[in-house]
Amino acid sequence: SYFINISDGEPYFSGNGFYYGGDAAFDHTRKMVMKMEAMGIKTLSYFVSSYSDDTVSRGFKKMYGKGAVAVDVTNLSQITKTVNKLFMTK
Repeated sequence: SYFINISDGEPYFSGNGFYYGGDAAFDHTRKMVMKMEAMGIKTLSYFVSSYSDDTVSRGFKKMYGKGAVAVDVTNLSQITKTVNKLFMTK
């Protein structure tokens, strides 16, 4: 099984006295990713952005660990390459 996430950033929601974001959201997401991986689910998460550098944000890397990949919106073929690499691992 695989969990593939394509994202434009970090988890965030607020409204009517409720806030979900920042370190609490990073930690919660990381916990859920680790839970999936413990069940044998392989994870891969893409941070798609138009930033000129290809570094993955601190929070994104914290949430998805080694499964975090930065992708430039002008080169989405990177997604195909890394998904194929994931599918080829045992």
